[in-house]
Amino acid sequence: MNLLTTVRTELGTLALAWNERGLARVVLPRVDWGEVVARELATVGLRGEARPPRAIAELARALARHIRGEPQDFSGVALDTDGSPPFLLRVQRAAQMIPPGQTRTYGELAGRAGSPRAVRAVGRAMATNPWPIVVPCHRVFARSGFGEYSAGSGVPTKLRLLWREGYRGRTSNVMFDEREAVAHLRGADPRLRKLIDRAGPFTLQAAAPRGMRSLADEEIIARLTRTRGIGRWNAQMLLMFYLGRPNVLPAADPLLRKGFAITYGTRGQPGAKTIADAARAWSPYASVASWYLWRAVEIERYRAAAPSA
Repeated sequence: MNLLTTVRTELGTLALAWNERGLARVVLPRVDWGEVVARELATVGLRGEARPPRAIAELARALARHIRGEPQDFSGVALDTDGSPPFLLRVQRAAQMIPPGQTRTYGELAGRAGSPRAVRAVGRAMATNPWPIVVPCHRVFARSGFGEYSAGSGVPTKLRLLWREGYRGRTSNVMFDEREAVAHLRGADPRLRKLIDRAGPFTLQAAAPRGMRSLADEEIIARLTRTRGIGRWNAQMLLMFYLGRPNVLPAADPLLRKGFAITYGTRGQPGAKTIADAARAWSPYASVASWYLWRAVEIERYRAAAPSA
């Protein structure tokens, strides 16, 4: 029988399940800066919390430190590997040898596990890994890009974990260099710099960043809004999340306005002009700044939900 405890971290609340053989499972919230919910735990047979033994309590604290940006060594954690095939255990051990903040491809991991042709099998093993973070499947990429991540919110969680370990490679698939954009915003706006440091990397995954006809943003907006039912906000969302355009400012968006109020300490909801005035410093990366302001709302919700001491 598996028992359960939870731990609050800077990316959300994690659940740890254990039994007499060791750590049985790590469950990440489906939304970053969120809580694991009962139905997610029930799908893997976990219900109700219990007081953890010393080893699990220490692991919970170590996970919180790790996610805070203080890399920990989890190679000595006792895992419940009952019923796991030998190949899975070899892949697990190979993954645990990847240093924090570094990455390997599925092919490289297959070679280190002694089965260089078993690339697909390694991918399946990482996708079904029951101990994310402790067995760092987030450090394994596809040769062509970030690969997938079955825990948390997917690839964004994977990249946030890596970033907090010291990884400073690309974290988005937009056509501009998001590292240059974030550096610009950090230098141009002290309030936004604090939010960026708290929220972590820019992880927007544009649905179609390549192969699209090169039209100016305003021309795309003008064409789209000719269609009844499509407004400027809809067109701006397409520019940001489908085309990955760098300098879009949906100043009328209610959540963005709320994030601005949180970040800049304004009273009530700021007007579009207030945001537009601040956005002069953000250009040409208003899309990135807007993305961070939305993250400010998520982080504040999670912080507000924390139990009082």
